[in-house]
Amino acid sequence: MKRILPILSLMASIAFFSPLALHAQDVYEDDQKLQEKHEKERIVRYDSTAYNHEGDQFLKVGLDFSIPMRPLNPFDDGHMKIGGLGMLGYHVFITPEISAGADVIFGFNTTIGDNIFNYIPIVITASYHPTLGKFEFPLTLGIGCAWETYNNNTYWPGLLIRPEAGIHYRIADSWSLGLDASYNFMPQFCKFWGTGEKNIWMQFFNAGITARYFF
Repeated sequence: MKRILPILSLMASIAFFSPLALHAQDVYEDDQKLQEKHEKERIVRYDSTAYNHEGDQFLKVGLDFSIPMRPLNPFDDGHMKIGGLGMLGYHVFITPEISAGADVIFGFNTTIGDNIFNYIPIVITASYHPTLGKFEFPLTLGIGCAWETYNNNTYWPGLLIRPEAGIHYRIADSWSLGLDASYNFMPQFCKFWGTGEKNIWMQFFNAGITARYFF
């Protein structure tokens, strides 16, 4: 009888705990399957073969030459000469193909009379980034305001509208280098602000090189 009691106790323990163990195993397997499903969905959403992803950021630095577009030259004392501009920008990808950000531009053009037209715009931008392999073709539209000075005269705020297109090559995961072309439309509403007798419609074609750092 003493030998039977331990055996009965063991059998009772097995009968009691076996369903719990099986249930725990089922829960574990269900969790594993759910985790694998979520991982597969994450991999589908995050295409590791693409360079740009939602939430990625990049800085860009550009140097352009700037050509005033005649005959809409703003100055009466002669034509403006070819000038230049530098640009520094910060941008964030809202989707893998669309980014938004801001650029700060420092530009200048001289006139035949050796006067200098300077402008410093702050531009809010939205960009679309189609890609083909390692090549990217960013299309950007920017609008902003500029601090403009010429011959000791200051105009603020100056409107700037800037469409831009480029072709870039991804030389590394974090770097691209390319060429950009843009058009600056910079009107001065002198009549409205009471700073002159006529409005001025400045237009510039810009082209140059741009480097972008992604992180």
